[in-house]
Amino acid sequence: MGGIHRAAIDTVRLLVENQVIFDVLVDELITQELLERYRMLILPNAEALSQEQIGVIQAFVAQGGLLIATGNTSLADVTGERRGDLGLGEVLGITLVHPSQVAPTYVHLTTGRLIDPDETISPWIFMPEGQAHVRTLEGAAEWARVGSTPKDHLSYLRHDTEFPSITSHTYAKGEAWYLAGMPGLAYARYQYPAIPRLIKRMLKPYLDADMPVRVDAPPCVQVEVALQKDPKRVIVHLISHNGPPGWTVAVQDEGMLASRVFSTGQPHTVLPVTDVRITVKGELIKNPLHMYMAPEKQILPIVQTKEGVVITLGKVGLHEMVVLESQ
Repeated sequence: MGGIHRAAIDTVRLLVENQVIFDVLVDELITQELLERYRMLILPNAEALSQEQIGVIQAFVAQGGLLIATGNTSLADVTGERRGDLGLGEVLGITLVHPSQVAPTYVHLTTGRLIDPDETISPWIFMPEGQAHVRTLEGAAEWARVGSTPKDHLSYLRHDTEFPSITSHTYAKGEAWYLAGMPGLAYARYQYPAIPRLIKRMLKPYLDADMPVRVDAPPCVQVEVALQKDPKRVIVHLISHNGPPGWTVAVQDEGMLASRVFSTGQPHTVLPVTDVRITVKGELIKNPLHMYMAPEKQILPIVQTKEGVVITLGKVGLHEMVVLESQ
């Protein structure tokens, strides 16, 4: 992902809450050899990119990679000098009209799978940090429009502008998505549930096809995966944040995360999450020997399907660790 700034941190939060396994990359260290290890690259408002980096990213997408860029990504070079257009515009299938400015706008989801199936969730998503104005090039698809309100800010009078808010574009063998705003910022500030749901719907086809470990669980379950070579193990950590907003994790005297503590210091037990499903694909681990919950080593049944090994947990508390060993 892009450099470690607010947009990157909030994007990490969105990925964590959508059970996406990822690494954080430093912009200036992006090389062709490095990107060969990955299937998806996210650039959250990575404004300053060199021409060489742009070429590397173009090659990554052309060879079948997935790119997601937001805001003013690639607008400037590494010295901060702004280009006349987005350096990655050809890959993203857009041309810049006006860079992003801090002014409240909306994402208005207008078509396709990005519209939430829950009719109680509005297709209008508030974006307090504003959005860039772009136009699509031939062949690019528009999924949402930048929404606005009259000058008196009467939200019930929201209307579409002429500018697309979310676009996608097929570039050679790969695909590139562009989000004119930075959804992580809107989510972090307003705890807006539509944002992580939107990201999950956008990524779902790619995650279902490409993720070596897939976890079907509510957004409150954070997932971390580790690989060990000797013995060969896949270790899946499930960390639940299920509780009222404003509660924070606290470390108890015994050194284990056992509860959350409100700002007043009042303890609160984290409610368990039920029916969590983990799929470890066959490409990651072959010939599984046994599987258990650590550290108690509670044996779990190995259920093999065409997708890989499937684990179903009836209940997940604050932290669960599933270990799958193979030959």
